[in-house]
Amino acid sequence: MAVFTGTVIDIAEPVPPQLGPVGRNSTARVFKSSSGRPLPSPKRVVRMQIREVLTGVDPDQREIEILTGRGGGDCGYSFQSSTDYVIYAYKNSEGRLETGICTRTRPLAQAAQDVAYLHAVAQLPATADIRVVVVDNGKSQAGRMPMQGVRTAISGPDGLREALTDKAGRVTFAGLQPGEYTVQCESDGFRPGNRNVQIHAKGCAEVPVIMVVDH
Repeated sequence: MAVFTGTVIDIAEPVPPQLGPVGRNSTARVFKSSSGRPLPSPKRVVRMQIREVLTGVDPDQREIEILTGRGGGDCGYSFQSSTDYVIYAYKNSEGRLETGICTRTRPLAQAAQDVAYLHAVAQLPATADIRVVVVDNGKSQAGRMPMQGVRTAISGPDGLREALTDKAGRVTFAGLQPGEYTVQCESDGFRPGNRNVQIHAKGCAEVPVIMVVDH
């Protein structure tokens, strides 16, 4: 995902591919290749002058092109020249950035909360948290209950860390380097619980662990 703000400086309409009839007696027409197969709807190319990069784009880049549909059924966004936008774009199957009405792309004047949130996220450290929630397997009349004092360990890029769950059955491991971790929970009378989790920079993963009585 790429997120940035910018000003539209050019909108290039697509060149229509060869047209072909839908059926022998039909007056409707669809985009078709020379072999007669339907083609994807052509895209507009929107060239923008970048104001601020929030994520996913080289911060030194000054201009960028994104694709969008022509509107209607293809979910294209109706950009206006010389207007400022916040852009949420994804890479399509060809590796080009594309956006549409199903994203949070919108005029910059309507996106103050988005920009404030993204600025706040940018200031966060590049570490992540793992929050473990441990409950029993619900064999009691009260159903699944939080388990306090469960020996919980995580191992991964930060090495080994250990802690006990609180009365709510929770324990948080904060300030972790991104990567894959193994979560292990042990309590007397229960089978060990194990889970693997992948965390990303500035992210947080909640890992539920159900402990089963060891007969």
